Amino acid sequence: MCLLRACSWVDSAVWSGRTTRWLGTSLRPRQPRSAPQAFLVSVDPVAVAEYGPVESWSPEIFRRALTQLDQAGVRAVGLDLPQVGGDVQEAAAEVWGGRLVLATRSQDPALLPGVPAAVRAAVSRGLSTVNPGEANLYYAFQTGYGAENGPLLPSFAWQLARLAGSQKPLNAAPRFLYHFSPSALQGQLNFSDVLRGNFDWAAVQGRVAVIGASSVDPDLPSSSVLQVRAVSSLLAPENVMFSRPVVALLAALTAALSLVLGGYWGFVLALLMPLLLVRLWPLGIVFPGITLAFTALLGTGLVALEYLLSQRGMRLRQTYSEQVLGSRVALTRTLEGLTLPGGHPAPAEPLDGARDETYLFLVKLRGYRQLQQQFGQEWAEEAVDQAVLRLRDLQPSAYHLEGVGFRWEADELAFLITSVAGSEEAQAIAQQLVITAAEVVLRGVALKPQVGLSRIVRPQLAGESSVAALIEQTRRNQVASADTGKA
Repeated sequence: MCLLRACSWVDSAVWSGRTTRWLGTSLRPRQPRSAPQAFLVSVDPVAVAEYGPVESWSPEIFRRALTQLDQAGVRAVGLDLPQVGGDVQEAAAEVWGGRLVLATRSQDPALLPGVPAAVRAAVSRGLSTVNPGEANLYYAFQTGYGAENGPLLPSFAWQLARLAGSQKPLNAAPRFLYHFSPSALQGQLNFSDVLRGNFDWAAVQGRVAVIGASSVDPDLPSSSVLQVRAVSSLLAPENVMFSRPVVALLAALTAALSLVLGGYWGFVLALLMPLLLVRLWPLGIVFPGITLAFTALLGTGLVALEYLLSQRGMRLRQTYSEQVLGSRVALTRTLEGLTLPGGHPAPAEPLDGARDETYLFLVKLRGYRQLQQQFGQEWAEEAVDQAVLRLRDLQPSAYHLEGVGFRWEADELAFLITSVAGSEEAQAIAQQLVITAAEVVLRGVALKPQVGLSRIVRPQLAGESSVAALIEQTRRNQVASADTGKA
């Protein structure tokens, strides 16, 4: 739960505007689902050349332009030219009344210079600003600005969006400043064209106009261009957000999926989630990719932890057969130790030899592979353990099993028994080994043992190849089997 809260905080930090410069350049907030609902009427060089500086323009110039916009069906107009005088603002208020918003650069409503009292009562005012960014990158704004624990001054964009029908609340929460296609610069109108009525009225009908300064460099947007984007961002459809329970469910499913798939799939999911975030963001879907990437890595961590614990458990936990039976190397060394000094390898002798000889018994557990394939390695090893336990229980009554036991193959047990009184006794021991091991039945699968034997005659063995040859000969010399039940 703490991890989920931490990941959610990372996601909320991204969505709330506390982003990095990389986010501002590589993951720009876009809103292609609808065209921008605001456009800029820029004070172009033609109008400046014809009428002079903006602060010297007569109220009649603005009245004519505002009348043209009114007749074209514009819903609201924002005047983002704080340098104009009060007479111009009065003229604008006469044409637009309550549908006009005046921009101010001051955060104190009592310090709005040049605004007549009649205009203050008739029109709305708003602070024309956005949240500062790095390297001239602006990606956030607020609907209200003000001192901490003090009254909020509505922003210029929020006032215009409210007049256009927006229901966004007035607060200090950062909001994304969307980029639109076509951009605010592409959809702007020149002030001189508006004065003459030389523009497409249908293209501006029902939209919001902002009269202000344009920007020559698209990478250095003017304040008015940023306000157009802010108004359009408030009027754009809401992003699709995932509720906390849905995010928690997706996080649990992602962690479970990476846990079930195992291997490197958790890393694949962790890379896929941010890619989905980037792909869905332009569509207006706020996908919790950061949170899900962390949970995918968490699932991978659980897989790695399970593997480490299982490996440690395998090292710590030895089966009974591993504890009491010697290894393949131990059997080889034991057989080589029977060689007299200076002796040479000799083949195994026939079964009708003298008394008190050493015999090698090789018990083949044919049901081992079936258990391994159907039920896993643990069940197969459990069958071997039970077989070894039963064979060791024979010692009180069959003292000839005092010899050393070994594990040759996974399904083969070797017993080196000394002091065997001839071949008949050796065959009786082999038969007893078969009967005892055949009693082991796990999950409906019997071990089906078969036993081969060879007599060891000194001097005999020298070298690993000779031991392997003896084992192979013993394997072929089958004298007892669970299928026949007799020697």
